[in-house]
Amino acid sequence: MENSITTEKWFSKGVALDRLGRYEEALDALNQAIEIDPQYISTHSNLAEVLFNLGAIKEASTSVKRAIDLDDKLTSVLLLRGKIEIEEKEYAEASKSFDRAISSDLGNPLPLLWNAYARYLKAEFSSNPESKEHQEEIISIIRQLERANVKKGGKELRAYILYFLGCFDHKIKDTSEAKRKL
Repeated sequence: MENSITTEKWFSKGVALDRLGRYEEALDALNQAIEIDPQYISTHSNLAEVLFNLGAIKEASTSVKRAIDLDDKLTSVLLLRGKIEIEEKEYAEASKSFDRAISSDLGNPLPLLWNAYARYLKAEFSSNPESKEHQEEIISIIRQLERANVKKGGKELRAYILYFLGCFDHKIKDTSEAKRKL
């Protein structure tokens, strides 16, 4: 019982320090919490997030792997793993991570948005933009974003979805639809 209280205190301190922008101290506090209780998934998840935001991609990836080893269905960790995979230019793997996040949190439009972005990057860097396959992938992404657009997610997320939809509509030369969404 004492260990869980101490872990929670170090974890809370790490989160608070992160919010204050005191990242090195946040890292120290989160590492202290992990030292006390290496099974506390939230600590690994938050440590990975701080490391990712600091640009320490390799270290963030290691923390994400530890968190996934503890719980392979936690949406926030799956989203972070996908973002790391995007940074590593592993777009197909990122899409798989976002697919798992979608499955673990049905109804949450955020994983759909990230998945659409990963699929777009994969299409842009792996095929000829004028090819039929590329155009079909963009249309498939539009359909995915339209599904995300009808789900709850707040005004800010809806704005992002409409922005991406407008950009994709422009890409397939549907100017009137692009204008409407933008």
